[in-house]
Amino acid sequence: MSDFSGVELREVSPCFKLSMAEVNKLLDSSGLKYEKLDYMAALFDVDGKAVACGGYSGTTIKCVAVSEEARGAGLSNKIISHLLQRLLSDGNKNITIFTKPENESMFASFGFKLIERADKAIFMERGGGIKEYTNWLSQYKKEGNNGAVVMNCNPFTNGHLYLVEYAARHCDNLYVFVLSEDKSVFPADVRFSLVEKGVSHLNNVTVLKAGEYIISNATFPSYFLKEYSDVTKAHTQIDVRIFERYIAPSLNIRKRFVGEELFDKVTREYNSSLEKILPEFNMDRLFIIPRKADEEGDIISASRVRKLIAEGDFDKIRKEVPDVTYNFLTSDKALPIIEKIKNGCK
Repeated sequence: MSDFSGVELREVSPCFKLSMAEVNKLLDSSGLKYEKLDYMAALFDVDGKAVACGGYSGTTIKCVAVSEEARGAGLSNKIISHLLQRLLSDGNKNITIFTKPENESMFASFGFKLIERADKAIFMERGGGIKEYTNWLSQYKKEGNNGAVVMNCNPFTNGHLYLVEYAARHCDNLYVFVLSEDKSVFPADVRFSLVEKGVSHLNNVTVLKAGEYIISNATFPSYFLKEYSDVTKAHTQIDVRIFERYIAPSLNIRKRFVGEELFDKVTREYNSSLEKILPEFNMDRLFIIPRKADEEGDIISASRVRKLIAEGDFDKIRKEVPDVTYNFLTSDKALPIIEKIKNGCK
C-alpha cells in the first residue's frame, strides 16, 4: 500500500477548476456524480491527485469517495471526521447520509444509525431527527381511514386542487404534505401558503410541511436534480419506505394519492416504487389520479403555468390556477418570481 501520511486536506469549490477536475475524476471512478454542495473538501497526495473527498448540502453528507489505491488507509475517516466537526460546530444536532450499503459499518462507527435501506443504498442519521419529526406529526393524528398527498406546487394549480378534492372525498381525513426544500422558483413559504389557502374550504384536509424526510434533498435528491440516473430508483425506494414505516403510522395514513405522471421520468419512477412497496406495509390502496385538463383539452401542470408566466399570458393562466394563485401572481409580491421565470429559472 502506498504511503498517504502526507496527504493535504483542502476545501474544494467549482471555481477551483484544477482541484475540481481531480475531484470529479475521483467521484466518477467511484460511480458518483458531483452535486451542488454547501461545502466540499478533499485530500490530495503529493502529486496533487485527489484520493478522498466528501461534502455536505444542508445537514446531509454527500459525495464521499476514496480512490481504490487509498482504501484501507483511513482517509475516509479523516474526511468524515472533518465534515462532522464543521457541521457540529455550526450547531447542527441531526446529520444524515445517503450512501452505499457497504459503508454502513463505517458510518455506524461515527454514531450514525440506519433509518432505511433500498436495493443499492441506505439512509442513516446521527441524532434523533426522525423521532422528533414523527412526534411533531402525532399532534395532528386523527382516527379513521386517512390518506396522504405529497406535492411541490410550483405553483399551486387547478390540477393540484383537483387531486386534493378527489383525495378528500375518498378518505376520512387527508394530509397534504407540501415540500419544504427551497429548490423551486416559488419559495417554500409561498407554496405552502397558496396550498393552505387554496384548500381551506375542505374541512377534512390538513396541510403540513414535508420537512426533511419526505422528498427532500436528503431522502430524494434526484427529484430536485430532475435527472434520471442509476441511483434514482434507490432514492425513490428510500423515500417511500421512510414515509410508510415512520410517517404513515404517526397519522393513521392508509391511502396514498398521486397524480398520473405523463412527462417526468423521475416522478414516474417514484409512483412505480409506491405501487411496489405499499403492499409491504399493508396500506389499503394507491390511487393514481388522471391529470386534469383545461377547457381546450391541455393537461394542467405547474410547468405549463410557468411557461405561460414566461410568456406573460395571464388570460390562459387565469384558467389554469385557483383564485388564490392568480391573485398572488398579479400582486407585487410575485414580481421577483415572475422575473426569475422570464430569465429561465424553473
